Amino acid sequence: MKTELGHVIAACRKACSYKQDYMAYRLGITTHAYANMERGRCDISSSKLKAIADIFLLKPFQLIVLAEEIIEVGHDEWLYSVIRGMLRLTSPQQSFSSPSAEDLFLQTIEKSLTKAVSHP
Repeated sequence: MKTELGHVIAACRKACSYKQDYMAYRLGITTHAYANMERGRCDISSSKLKAIADIFLLKPFQLIVLAEEIIEVGHDEWLYSVIRGMLRLTSPQQSFSSPSAEDLFLQTIEKSLTKAVSHP
């Protein structure tokens, strides 16, 4: 799992065009320590995983699920395109132009309630 999680983190970093030294700086660790995380040579603490996910505007569970999917599928050829799509959906500029899942959910409930009230 360490190796697959490292692959996911590296793919996110590359999709954002970040360098390893930038990530290390944001995490307050050396570039060597960060590179070891990407290579699966060390454990990643839950606090570091959260910090990494925050940099990409993702949730830690999303990174873990992708790592688990690599294990299940047996390869990661699909990973980069999936991550590009996820990062596009979470980018700050995107959030202003499209409704969130929560907004869509609330709109659906509102429409249902409106129909229920107008057609008793």
